[in-house]
This record gives sequence, C-alpha cells and structure tokens, in this order.
Amino acid sequence: MKTMRKTILAALLFAGTTASLQAAQEKTDDDDKGTALLNKIAAEVIHDAKAEKISDKKEIVALFVKKMRAHEEDFRALAQEDCLRDFGKEKESQCHCVIEKRDYDTAFVLLEEKLMNRDINQDEAFADFEQKEEATYQACGLDFNVVKKAAAERK
Repeated sequence: MKTMRKTILAALLFAGTTASLQAAQEKTDDDDKGTALLNKIAAEVIHDAKAEKISDKKEIVALFVKKMRAHEEDFRALAQEDCLRDFGKEKESQCHCVIEKRDYDTAFVLLEEKLMNRDINQDEAFADFEQKEEATYQACGLDFNVVKKAAAERK
C-alpha cells in the first residue's frame, strides 16, 4: 500500500505542475480548483486500487492516467479559467480556441511516460509539446509569451 501511495503522490506532484499546462505556484482560486480536482482523482485511484487489489506501480500509473483522461473536461474548464486569467475575459473566444485545439492526448501520454520513467528523451518531448502549444496559441490569435510570463510571475 505504501508503494501505491508513493506512486500516487509522485503522480500528483507531476500532474500538479502540468495538469492545466500552466500550473501556478501562488495560491489562487484556480489553484484550489486544480488541487481539488487532483485530490478527487487521487481518491478515486486509491479507492479503485484498493477495490481491485492493485499494488503494481505500472498498473497504478495506468489507472491514474485513465482517471485523468476521464476528467478531461474538468481539465479543459480549468485551462479555460487559466487562459481568461492570463488574457482577460475579452479574449474568451480565443481561449476557447486554444482549449479545443490543445493536444490533451499527448499531454496524458507524456505524463504517463514521465511517471513510468520510460526511456524517452523527456526534455525533447516536453520541448516539442511546448512548441505545439505555442503554435496552438498563435493559431488562435494569442501570444504564448503572455502565458510564459504569467507563469514565471506566479513562481
């Protein structure tokens, strides 16, 4: 059971920094919502892992990522709030565009790869993902540098 808790904690720590893809370091209402969502997912994982007697790290990570995928709409809503916070309500349609075009599948795959410590060049994979994010923001008429600056200011 300790292994399961450690794995979930590691997943939460990683997911907490990437879940909305612009995780803030300061305490805000959005962070509280993100933390609440991750706590909810962790509780679901713990419940299901206990019920199914899962203790293998690989299976727990797979379950965690599966639960995160099941909550994709919640992550989308949080990301929309983040975007509106960074760009203002007058950019609502552009923010909606970013959220709709964002590659959540790749984000979840990267999360799973990171948690499983698979042999991928994670720096390169995350850099590629960030480039795709930047292209998405540009395609939707938003400046990705605003996101980067806002994230840096929250650190």
